Amino acid sequence: GPAAGEYLLPVDTVYSSDEALAQTAISGAEFTQALRAIPARKVLVAFDCCHSGGIGQPKDALAPAIKAGFSESYYDQLKSGKGRVILASSRDDEYSWVLPGASNSLFTQQLVEGLRGGIASEDGLIRIFDLFEYIQPRITAAKKNQHPIFKGELEENFPVALYVGGKKGVVPKTEDGYKYDVYVSYSEQEPDATWVWEKLLPELQTAGLQVAISDDVGELGVARVVNVERGMKQARRTLAVISPVFMDNNMAQFESVLGQTMGVEENRTRLLTAFIADVDSGALPARLSPNMIGTVNLSDLTSRRGRMQLDKLISALKSPLGKLF
Repeated sequence: GPAAGEYLLPVDTVYSSDEALAQTAISGAEFTQALRAIPARKVLVAFDCCHSGGIGQPKDALAPAIKAGFSESYYDQLKSGKGRVILASSRDDEYSWVLPGASNSLFTQQLVEGLRGGIASEDGLIRIFDLFEYIQPRITAAKKNQHPIFKGELEENFPVALYVGGKKGVVPKTEDGYKYDVYVSYSEQEPDATWVWEKLLPELQTAGLQVAISDDVGELGVARVVNVERGMKQARRTLAVISPVFMDNNMAQFESVLGQTMGVEENRTRLLTAFIADVDSGALPARLSPNMIGTVNLSDLTSRRGRMQLDKLISALKSPLGKLF
């Protein structure tokens, strides 16, 4: 039988037998080898296909023998090498949708619209992060069960196209020059992840705040940024959601350090903290002390005190940056 592995299934793939399938499909190893043979220093690969059925779905007896969908590890292998980015239209257990009456899939539609001028640019160039930040929230807003994937090994936010012939565009920003009001930093472990997405984010959005987050969950109206430092610089403030699992999360800790460092460098209160659970005071670094300026306790949003703390936070997020010292 065919070698085990992951395969791309072109439209002319033959499913009559395992051998025919292996011969007419493109193996992951073969595709990886072809990518590595490209001499260009920067490569962008876009996959627009269903990962859980849809295109090339095998039938009857063959169906149980084939697991549809590329794994996260497969995308990790493809992105190996500096300046290589993989964009995929959906996760490995999701469909890639075509909206009624549309000539292209939702992914391709947003990709093309972004490249044709939907993505604003201040320097006349559309860059790789700009592309994903444009398509992800629009795709997930249209189909909440479709989440595009970004994988990359790159040293710069390289350009992929000219903005409408190289003209400059206007990037929507707040009055004081930021793209977002707040970048939310939190632990993706439970129960924090559910609390952030189901409790905190709706409150921030209802208050009219522009929210950015570095995460692959994807939520309506929330910009998914693919570079932590970029997202934090583009947001007026970073909000660290503190809990015991936050203290055990290295990336969350890095984000809080980066947020405070940016504030010190600029002499601005760039980092705010929200405690959602009790944390051992001995485990807290001084920079996250509950007594620091810009700290609120949101452990109980059903209480009057909790609502007052939330109002305090929203007011702070809407206010101009003050001096740190």
